Amino acid sequence: MAEPKSGNIQSIQLLRGIAAFMVLLNHGYGVKALPDSAFKYSFLYGSTGVNIFFIISGFIIPYSMFINNYKLSDFKDFFLKRVTRIEPPYIVSIFLVLLLNYSTTFSYGYTGPAFKIDWLNVLGHIGYLNAFTGSHWLNTAYWTLAVEFEFYILLALLYPLITHRNRWVMSATFIGLAAATFITDSSRHIIHYLPFFLYGIGLFLYRSRKITLPLYLFLTAVNTLICYMVCGTFFVWLSLIVLLAIVLIKRVPGPFMLLGTISYSLYLTHGVLITRFMGLVLKLHGINVWVAFVISLILCLVFAWFYYIIVEKYFLNLSKKIRYRHPRLTQK
Repeated sequence: MAEPKSGNIQSIQLLRGIAAFMVLLNHGYGVKALPDSAFKYSFLYGSTGVNIFFIISGFIIPYSMFINNYKLSDFKDFFLKRVTRIEPPYIVSIFLVLLLNYSTTFSYGYTGPAFKIDWLNVLGHIGYLNAFTGSHWLNTAYWTLAVEFEFYILLALLYPLITHRNRWVMSATFIGLAAATFITDSSRHIIHYLPFFLYGIGLFLYRSRKITLPLYLFLTAVNTLICYMVCGTFFVWLSLIVLLAIVLIKRVPGPFMLLGTISYSLYLTHGVLITRFMGLVLKLHGINVWVAFVISLILCLVFAWFYYIIVEKYFLNLSKKIRYRHPRLTQK
């Protein structure tokens, strides 16, 4: 039986879309025009969409590597593939932020400081160096891309151990990574978020039949204990629900698949657009603030769709042309 392509797992697309929309709502909490309420306060939980993204990456990235028969000698191709897929849309979004910040200084009633570019800070976004220097991000969403980038490098180097035929070696690597979470409580780097990535990696190992169900349950239990100790009960339940969703959800309606498709574009652009769209819509005479907020959300989605078509899609297709040297033979 042929192995399914990683991109055909519809539950992943659904979760990507949900996670991106949750983060959009989270940044919507910062819209000052919205009146304080319990409903608005619930937007704060949208930040957990980031953790969902980490679990998804922990599952889908090694699963894709497995399907394409990744070897350590393919590191260069893997790295080039990820850079081609992720970096150009990210860099274009940086210029978008600078352009919008510049245009804001010409808006009516603006009384802030004159526009000035801190080029050292901008350059720190290349290679995600700001994660090491502590400099501010032009877009608050960028810090998570730094964590993801560290995960790509870590996974590419440790993949032979994570998928080792000797299950003692495999298990020791998994548990060692989970335990590494205690090394630091810094939230700027991957170490703090390893339990979330490992939830996805564990499911990948089981789904690809590299470990048995009892071993999968044991490794998940160990990871859950560490996740509970580091992050708390809420994040344990969130992670387990995400795992169940990946496994149980087979078919996803078209609109949610589309939301998953544009999720990266939405993630890159929404932070600098939501408040600006809100300000523009509120200039319409007599419009309710919550109606304006909903319209602003829709505008963010529409812009993300255009961004996907104009920017992201090209580099997505370009990255697919980069192949490893050891393609897996399709089984019939």
